Amino acid sequence: MKIKISFLTGVICLFTSFLNAQTGIIKGKLNNPDNSSANSILVTLLLSKDNSIAKTQISEVDGSFEFTNLADENYLVVIEDDSYKPFQSQSLAISKEQQLIVLQTIVLQKTEANSLAEVVVQKKKSFVENKIDKTVLNVDALISAAGGDAMDVLEKAPGITVDENGTITFKGKSGVQVFIDDKPTYLSGADLEAYLKSLPASTLNQIELMTNPPAKYDAAGGAGIINIITKRTKIKGFNGSVTSRASLGKRAQTRQGINLNYLNENIRIYGNIGYNYQNSINDLYIFRRFKNADGTTKSLFDQTSLMGRNRQQHQW
Repeated sequence: MKIKISFLTGVICLFTSFLNAQTGIIKGKLNNPDNSSANSILVTLLLSKDNSIAKTQISEVDGSFEFTNLADENYLVVIEDDSYKPFQSQSLAISKEQQLIVLQTIVLQKTEANSLAEVVVQKKKSFVENKIDKTVLNVDALISAAGGDAMDVLEKAPGITVDENGTITFKGKSGVQVFIDDKPTYLSGADLEAYLKSLPASTLNQIELMTNPPAKYDAAGGAGIINIITKRTKIKGFNGSVTSRASLGKRAQTRQGINLNYLNENIRIYGNIGYNYQNSINDLYIFRRFKNADGTTKSLFDQTSLMGRNRQQHQW
């Protein structure tokens, strides 16, 4: 038996493997008890292993929702809305053998109105708020954002997809314009990715997602607007915060940030400094067996690839 290794075949297989790296899909549909569509409902996708948020979506007009670009993991679909009883699915496994999961229609149950003598309601601000003209992400409500960056938060936002190259699409459209405190960044591609990864999540207050931005924004943002609102303290005097994050796998990575503010009666000065060091590695193994018409082996393709990525970013 001969082993033939074709460079062209290798490139095709390698490219196909990249496309299949995160191609899992979980989708479904929400209905009201009368079988009408339940639209504008927040649907959260959790990782089964630690209940951390993987992604969020808001149901469409017909009640449908869809999570794409999912890695091979076990997930939970969770719905928590004031008007309905909480819902949680069984564990859903995305794997190489099962890349598409279509849930049966989820019929939400209305909450029952009970008469109580005295009620004290305390509610924490949710991560996602769906408003008439925009979707608002409250960064402090996302526990997993601690030590992360703006890109980490966006990856969990409804309608936002970030591919392996850092390209951002909003509801399937590329060319999204990113604003910082209502001011355009004029960045795109790798420059935008580097900038967002240099913004510590601890310095962010909210992120606004707008498909139809108001007139005060540049009309060129046809794919949508992402407006990142930073924290500006109202405490007089000089203050600041420091964030630090480090991870160690096969290689070490680190992210540091400093946020400084000065405020008195007439002057406000604020700024931040960030440093991000990425030293990642992809270990890719490909094995293919090509058969003759009678089922015997025609050729084998066996390849191991190690692809490293080393990047340092500074932001101020």
